[in-house]
Amino acid sequence: MIAAVINMFSIQEINKYLNNKNLFSLEILDTVDSTNIYLKKIADNENIPEGKVVISKSQTAGKGRLGRKFYSPSGTGIYMSILLRPDLNASDALFITTAAAVSVAEAVKSVTNVETSIKWVNDIYCYGKKICGILTEASFNNQSNKINYAILGIGINLTNPDNDFPDDIRNIAASIYGTKPCPFDIYNKLIAEILNNFMNYYYNLKEKTFMSEYRKKSMVIGKNVDVILPNGTSKKAKVLDIDDDAHLLVQYEDKSFDTLSSGEISIIPNGEI
Repeated sequence: MIAAVINMFSIQEINKYLNNKNLFSLEILDTVDSTNIYLKKIADNENIPEGKVVISKSQTAGKGRLGRKFYSPSGTGIYMSILLRPDLNASDALFITTAAAVSVAEAVKSVTNVETSIKWVNDIYCYGKKICGILTEASFNNQSNKINYAILGIGINLTNPDNDFPDDIRNIAASIYGTKPCPFDIYNKLIAEILNNFMNYYYNLKEKTFMSEYRKKSMVIGKNVDVILPNGTSKKAKVLDIDDDAHLLVQYEDKSFDTLSSGEISIIPNGEI
C-alpha cells in the first residue's frame, strides 16, 4: 500500500491541477530531514525565486512549533514547504500562517469533503484531533524590519501509519482517512488545491480577506483554555474573539483582559462556555 501511495506523487499531476503552474517550481524528494530545513539552506540565494516548493515523501526530523517534531512517515501524509519573498513587515508574518491555515482547511473540504477546524494559531483539527501542523519560519532585516524571506511548512496526515501513531502523540493525532485507503490521486489534488488557495490569499495578504473564514473555523472562540506563558506556567482564560490581526483576545479568571500575538494555548476539556 505504501509503495502505491508514494508513486502517486507526481509533479506532472500536481501541475495539472494548479491554476497557474508558472507560479511554482516543484521538487519532490524521497526523504529529507525537514522540508523547511532544506529550503532554509538555499533561501539566502536570491536567484532562487519565490514559489520554490519542496515536497518530501517522508521526513526524518519534521519540524513543529516550539521545537517540537512532526511525525512524518512514508506513505501516510503530505510534507511540503514553500519559499516566499513577501513585501511585509516583521509584525505581519503571522498573516502567512493564518492564511495558510484557512487555505488548508478549505482545500481539505473541497478535495476530501471533510470538515475541519483551526486551533489558534496554526493547527488543523478534525475528529477532535490534530491532522495538520503549519510552521512559518522567517528571516528578517534588522534595519528595515522587513521580511527577507519566509518558509511556510505544511504537514498533513492523510492516513494512519501501519502501526498507528507513536505513543506520545496517539491521543492527539489523527488523519483525514484514518485506516481507510486514500482515494486515487488525492495527494496531488490536495497539494495543488492548497497552493491555489494560498496564493490567492498571499497576493492580497494585507487585505486580510481570510480572517473572517479563520474566525468561522476557529475551535477556540468561546472556549476555556490554559494560556501557556513564556516562563512555562499557565493561566486559565476564556477566549473572547480573534481580531483582524489574528491576535487572540482572552479574559483571565481575575477578569483582566489580554491580547495574544503569539504563544501556546491548550483547550480545557469540557470547557465550552
